Amino acid sequence: MNVLLVEDNDDVRLATAAMLDEIGYRVTTASNGSEALEAMASGESQVAIVDIGLPDMDGFDVAKQARSRLGAACPLLIALSGYSGPEVTEKSVASGFNSVFVKPVDVSLLQRTINEGCPPISAL
Repeated sequence: MNVLLVEDNDDVRLATAAMLDEIGYRVTTASNGSEALEAMASGESQVAIVDIGLPDMDGFDVAKQARSRLGAACPLLIALSGYSGPEVTEKSVASGFNSVFVKPVDVSLLQRTINEGCPPISAL
């Protein structure tokens, strides 16, 4: 399965990409929202894991634009946030994310979520 990882922090991006690669995913990366939207438009990734705090546009805007531009061709969207709480979850859902994870990520839960096709947030 092809996974797009969108993270602006170089160290976090490299470590997370290595972890995803180790558990069997083909990983491509982007460091900002514009790169993410371009990569998603290629149609190569089935899943996009998107950091909320990106430099050019936040992850919420990335999700909204991806859903709007790609429609049914949009990959499954997983939000990564350094913050927890109902506000982040609600805004993620409203923006079009399928699931939300708070950093640091529980690798086994992330893998299960990806493999099961991102169940609705309420199911996690």
